[in-house]
Amino acid sequence: MNVLEAFVDKYLERWQFSGVVQLIKGNEFLLNKAFGMACHEFNIANKYDTCFALASVTKQFTAFSILQLYERGIIDLFAPASDYLPQELKIDSRITTHQLLSHSSGLYNYTNFDSCFFGLHNRKIYNKQEFFDSYIDKPLDFTPGSKFIYNNSNYNVLAWIIEYLSGQTLREYLIENIFTPLNMNQSDYDDGVNIMKNKAFTYLPDLSGTIKTPYFNERFSIGGGGMVSCGSDLYKWHCCLRDRLLLSKKTYDIYFKENIGGYCYGLQKEEHHNKICFSHGGDNFGIMAYMANFFEDDMCLIILSNSFLGNQYKLAKAIIDIAFTGETDYVFPEHKQVEMPEELAEKFEGVYFDKQVELRRTNGNWALVRFDGEWRNPLIYVGNNTFYKQYEDSSEYVLKEYETGRFEFLGLKKKYGASY
Repeated sequence: MNVLEAFVDKYLERWQFSGVVQLIKGNEFLLNKAFGMACHEFNIANKYDTCFALASVTKQFTAFSILQLYERGIIDLFAPASDYLPQELKIDSRITTHQLLSHSSGLYNYTNFDSCFFGLHNRKIYNKQEFFDSYIDKPLDFTPGSKFIYNNSNYNVLAWIIEYLSGQTLREYLIENIFTPLNMNQSDYDDGVNIMKNKAFTYLPDLSGTIKTPYFNERFSIGGGGMVSCGSDLYKWHCCLRDRLLLSKKTYDIYFKENIGGYCYGLQKEEHHNKICFSHGGDNFGIMAYMANFFEDDMCLIILSNSFLGNQYKLAKAIIDIAFTGETDYVFPEHKQVEMPEELAEKFEGVYFDKQVELRRTNGNWALVRFDGEWRNPLIYVGNNTFYKQYEDSSEYVLKEYETGRFEFLGLKKKYGASY
């Protein structure tokens, strides 16, 4: 067993990872691992060809679709995006399609806690107009083009542009213009209704064990997420980008051009060990995804998961380090839980954002509680007001104490009152 395989095996076992990890170079697998369960209910394991939700890895396909329309002369990237939207979905006329693609539009970001979108609105029946009116058609967060702020709203609007100009649903457009030409026969777009064949169910770690991901309507992810695929299909996509298929070289230059914040169109341009990489990750409840393309080395890394176990970004960095240097500086953490004084526990425990963020104890075990108690993500207290997630390879969570004795968690101050 080589260094790369030994490390990945240790990582996947340490974090009880569930999903697929594949590293392909020159049409040969350097790694091809499948771990965990695709369906706990029927005891079906993940396999190499299992399909997974991609979350924001979808964005590169949305951006590519826009550039196909651009190449056909249907859209001007630097004209007002509202020119390509129906009257009822018009956005600020200062915003261009380029700014939507590059996350520099200034549109309101509804993924913030204060929007109450997750766990509330995203469980409703999808109504495009209601969604637009409630979460897109709001005062801008900043002047268009002035800075980069990653924001799903941009790609929701891009999806609606594609649908309006093509006369097709986004799913229909992707199938006809990308999936079918590339023989990505296992890829699909989850519109919340159609059966996604061979797709892994999503799960979360909970104080009670593994639980099903609380329901959310995937249709609200339109453009920014929602795609379903597998490793072999994503490698076909890598080959498409590597060989510059389906678009002209001139348009590919636009696709891969860096903008504010190093973001291209649906892809992040990075450098690892003096190698240029185009990558993107994806996260949603019960979904972790990551894809990195090193075109000069003809190498592609694909990480797909159906649970929050481990961390796809840390795993990817370690794999890339080993692939290019033979070693990694990743250190397996050993979080040792310490006993918390009751006086301090009482100060920590409580509601930090109604129905969204709570710190709670159950039989002495701490959890970050989401969605009015539906998900209790296990935490480990290590002292010094610091927690770590038990099953996620994440950064520390430090509670900040103010002079008043009030605590702040995840940037939110604890609420006080009779109901808390």
